[in-house]
Amino acid sequence: MIEHALGPVSVGTRAACLGDPLSATLWLANTVAKAGRPHREGDTILSGARGPMVPVKAGAAYVVRIHGLGSVLAAFAKEPT
Repeated sequence: MIEHALGPVSVGTRAACLGDPLSATLWLANTVAKAGRPHREGDTILSGARGPMVPVKAGAAYVVRIHGLGSVLAAFAKEPT
């Protein structure tokens, strides 16, 4: 869940990643291997978004909460005047 001071702005589940993050990761591994660029040691793999993306606003702060993992705050600078 992504929250703004006004409430939730995006909510998703792990099923949004091709049904399961493991399925999304397996699809990616197979796809890049077929393209001739298999994953290598040290590569970072992201399984995909769990919820819809939302545009951020200058000066706003958002909290991302992932059940079982915790939360993180992202604050964006105000636009220069």
